[in-house]
Amino acid sequence: MDDGHDLLPGRDILGLSALQSIPEIVWTHGDDLCNCTFQRIGEWTNPYLARTLRVRVCCIEAQLYKEYPQFVQEIPGYYDENTDEFRVKPQVWNADHDIPKHIWHRQMAVMEGITLDQARKLAEHVPPPPPVPKADEKAIAVMAKQGANRMSSLVVATS
Repeated sequence: MDDGHDLLPGRDILGLSALQSIPEIVWTHGDDLCNCTFQRIGEWTNPYLARTLRVRVCCIEAQLYKEYPQFVQEIPGYYDENTDEFRVKPQVWNADHDIPKHIWHRQMAVMEGITLDQARKLAEHVPPPPPVPKADEKAIAVMAKQGANRMSSLVVATS
């Protein structure tokens, strides 16, 4: 009978006694330590128990997908909610900060039709796209106001 004692803090519930020390490599989202398209790291930590559970959820899910392919749709495109369509061409980087390395590698692999490992090697010689400066909100507001003024002038002129 399971009395729940196997779940007491400090027990090696997963049989991971080899990992009872602090790891040298700390997994983080975007660490590019696996080839999963969508890197996801789950982390649960409790300072009162001095325990942390870190899981490469993406890798576990990849194994599940292999076992249950009938429940997986891998679509060669992304769903654009604004147009209610799938887009098959990767969007160009348009953020005001550097593209994260793990995304750059995967985007290059898709755009060039190469493997992720080939893209990593190519990235050593090809610079990532530069950040796009954030729009000047004041300038946009002025342009919008000028546009509205022109539109009202047109409406008055055509009335």
